Amino acid sequence: MARLQGAAVCYYYPAGDAAALFAELEARGLKTDRHEHFRGGDAALAASREVERDFEFPPDLAVKVIDADTPREFVADVAELCQSCDVMPVPGSIMRGQVRTGICLAAIDRDGRVVATASSYMNHHPASSHATDAFWGMLATRQDRRGEMIALLLGAKAIAHMWERHGARGFITGVRANNASSRALCIKLGVTSTNWIYGECMDKELFGGVSLTK
Repeated sequence: MARLQGAAVCYYYPAGDAAALFAELEARGLKTDRHEHFRGGDAALAASREVERDFEFPPDLAVKVIDADTPREFVADVAELCQSCDVMPVPGSIMRGQVRTGICLAAIDRDGRVVATASSYMNHHPASSHATDAFWGMLATRQDRRGEMIALLLGAKAIAHMWERHGARGFITGVRANNASSRALCIKLGVTSTNWIYGECMDKELFGGVSLTK
């Protein structure tokens, strides 16, 4: 897949086998990358409901759901925020929930500027053993608004929405081993480390030296 499209990811690769996998891929001339696999189930829903109960958004912010009617410029602003936080955005059609069942939330200030975002969407085949696991993440907050629990609240809302509306029963995300702030936020929402990794490989000619996300 990496040779065809530039990059490929295995979301459930055993952590203990990662070194051998990466050695084989690199011997074939592919670049490798790794994120620790975090997952939450019932505990994630319980934690999200608790966060929604105990915290409120700053009064100057409103929450917007990106959908088919959202202006292209606004979707581009959300993607730009993600990129500024070293998080690779998904295509606009996924943000809008058009080609994947899911939700993309954005917090906006009184001037309509995007302050933070979070997403979750179903990304496995219905016949998969992981069919009810949803990708969750793309948490990004504008630098001047960090520390206000905005991403925490958006992340909680995304989890609750996917559980209640779309039957998600697991929430997975990849986190850099050294990304302490993301790890802490995940843990607050009941999304915790597992014995898997996200095993990633990239074709250097097609994808260059870009990292998929932090």
